[in-house]
Amino acid sequence: MNITEKILILNNLNGVGSATIRHAYDFFGDFENTELKDILRFIQLMKKISIKTHAVEDAVRKTERTLKDCRTSDIDVVSFLDETYPGSFSMLANKPPLLYIKGNRKVLDQKKMVALIGTRNPTKEGERSAYDFGFFLAQNQVAVLSGLALGCDAKGHVGALSGEGITIAVLPSGINNIYPEANFQLSQTILDSGGTLISEYAPNEKAENFKFVARDRLQASLAKSLLVIETDIVGGTMHTVNFAKELQKTIGVVKYEEMSAKQRRGNRVLLEHEDYITIEVSTKEDLYGLF
Repeated sequence: MNITEKILILNNLNGVGSATIRHAYDFFGDFENTELKDILRFIQLMKKISIKTHAVEDAVRKTERTLKDCRTSDIDVVSFLDETYPGSFSMLANKPPLLYIKGNRKVLDQKKMVALIGTRNPTKEGERSAYDFGFFLAQNQVAVLSGLALGCDAKGHVGALSGEGITIAVLPSGINNIYPEANFQLSQTILDSGGTLISEYAPNEKAENFKFVARDRLQASLAKSLLVIETDIVGGTMHTVNFAKELQKTIGVVKYEEMSAKQRRGNRVLLEHEDYITIEVSTKEDLYGLF
């Protein structure tokens, strides 16, 4: 049993999360030469819980199914102990113990990467901005990262593809269960164009509410900076912004001539509130401050 299989089994046990797995690794300092039964014994003592034999057997079966799905779908499984695990996630207190990656893994280490984010219901001008800025970034050899959502995310991905650049989609679901379904073809175009799909969830897992917030932290961590196209005061975009703020990432915010639209209330807050240090983006040239 290799290291990744052990981590998968642990991750498939109820009550065993990323922090517990990292604590166990810190204790042993080596999962390769540590028996799974010894890791489980340590976790039970540390958390004062009982892990039943049938629970371990279920976790092993689930792990076997996951690995089979990954082989069938050409998905790489990367643990936090692998050399290819993105270094940008090291700053996360709750970094995922496992990542599922399909496509060009090398682009995840690209230094010039901007997360282009925004509402699922943008204005027509917001849609054009997402596309145009995605195109411009791609033309300047900047990888465009987003969440494959409808609206600003999708327009940013499409703009980057039109600019013959690289784009990365961070998913709130498994890679074999694209969310939203309407963007399935877009996900395939991203792969066909040398881009990447990445998730912390097993290939066939469905999207759930809590997974969207978890996805937002990965976007903020992976990208060098953020570009907010349009956002209301609450929602996923603001979650990503707040994660980026904690990580001291540069935050670009689009400023329009007319800022009264509901979809831009968050833009106004970010540009005017002293708690946020942002770069005002009105023209394509302003994007140079993000990469």
